[in-house]
Amino acid sequence: MAYYKLAQTYHPDKNPSEDAKNKFAEIQTAYDTIGDKSKREVYDQSGQNYENLYQGFQHNPYPGGKRGKEDFYADFESFFNQKSAQQKKGTDIHLNLAIDFEESVKGSVRVMNFQKQSVCIECNGTKIKKGAVPVNCNKCQGQGYIRTKQGSMIFEKECGICKGSGKKIKQSCLKCRGKGIIKSNEKIEVKIPQGIQENQNLRFAGMGNLDADSKLVGDLVISVNINPHPVFFRNNFDIHSNLLISFSQACLGDTINVNTIYGQEQVSINPGIQDGSQIKIQNKGIQYNDEYNGSIIGDHILNVKLNSKLVQKNEDLQQLYQKLAEIEQKINPYQLKDLEQEFQDKEENLNQDEQVGNQQKQENDSKQENKQQQKSMNSRTGFFKKMKKKMFR
Repeated sequence: MAYYKLAQTYHPDKNPSEDAKNKFAEIQTAYDTIGDKSKREVYDQSGQNYENLYQGFQHNPYPGGKRGKEDFYADFESFFNQKSAQQKKGTDIHLNLAIDFEESVKGSVRVMNFQKQSVCIECNGTKIKKGAVPVNCNKCQGQGYIRTKQGSMIFEKECGICKGSGKKIKQSCLKCRGKGIIKSNEKIEVKIPQGIQENQNLRFAGMGNLDADSKLVGDLVISVNINPHPVFFRNNFDIHSNLLISFSQACLGDTINVNTIYGQEQVSINPGIQDGSQIKIQNKGIQYNDEYNGSIIGDHILNVKLNSKLVQKNEDLQQLYQKLAEIEQKINPYQLKDLEQEFQDKEENLNQDEQVGNQQKQENDSKQENKQQQKSMNSRTGFFKKMKKKMFR
């Protein structure tokens, strides 16, 4: 039904703009006029143009005085559409603005250039050449509207020739070519609020295109797009980032500094933390002022990732990891302390064994090289002895 569809569209609870508020008031007035018998008689008699409800005009009532629902809503649409045509607003201008992730979190100010339809500075929107005089429209006889009769109803409709002005222009303005509007270059300072979301619109009332006939101006609508960040990403009012840790940090715990959008923060890694766990840094997320819930502050969430490259192959260490897995559900401070000490001792022993092994290898290599050199010398000495015997026999 026409009334309910229009009322739902322009209701202040769903559309808080000033233009919607005025539209809703007009819809309600139209609905009351069509539905009220006394007001309806004035309307039927006047063929009114919604600006003046009480100008007299001839009326022929419905047969029997009865009217159906379909007639009622058809009348409502015709009644309301007359006013809507007269109040046609200029078109909205839509622009896109790409901002960085940090700007979306902290807010910023940007300057944008754009073009819009503005009133002609030569004719001041009259569409007429300077010095020329308009004449009355032949179609509507200078009234600006055409009266038509549909059954027992009489309606007034805007004249399609003069667009409701009642005048006809013979000599058009040379600058705007009779349009009454020209393109103008505009600049606007856009204040980006902190916490703005992807594809959120910023609306600037009265900054859109001008309608040449109604002289009403549309809005400027800026759609905000947020460039992705290489480290951070957003989930509602929380900021997320990945935290890569080593296996020893996962087993023994650690205290480290991490980057947030507001700078570095110190966090503690609990011993036995699992891959995929989360560490929360409170009040380091998105700050946003909501008109219903007041100020909202999110958190920074660290998503723990275990470094898969640090895979241990030593059997002794694998046994320790197995032991840790068996008790990780029921860890107590004494077991954890013993396990940490055992883990460190094993690693030290393994490092020492490796160093000793390397040293022994170097010594063996050195002995082998000395033997080879001695063997070579012995071989040469024996050769000269044999030659000496043969020469002095």
